[in-house]
Amino acid sequence: MCVVSMVMDHYTEKWFRPYQIDFSNPPTRQEFDDLKKDVLEMRELLKRAKIYDEENGQKDCELEEKKEIIRKVAEAVGIDIEEIFAS
Repeated sequence: MCVVSMVMDHYTEKWFRPYQIDFSNPPTRQEFDDLKKDVLEMRELLKRAKIYDEENGQKDCELEEKKEIIRKVAEAVGIDIEEIFAS
């Protein structure tokens, strides 16, 4: 497994445990701010992971399904992460 994929797994598991993210109910301000902070942190880790993967021959190994989940969460909090997935 490449590092980019592992980072995405970490955050999706963190966010989608029962009780963490429930898109049927609006989040509190604190929940929104916490999620936004996580997405910003994840974006920086993904940048570093992408470089590591490229240097170690594991470029672009993440699944499209994982990328789509990450994109939706980032979009929900107003953060652009497309630079991570641009080839």
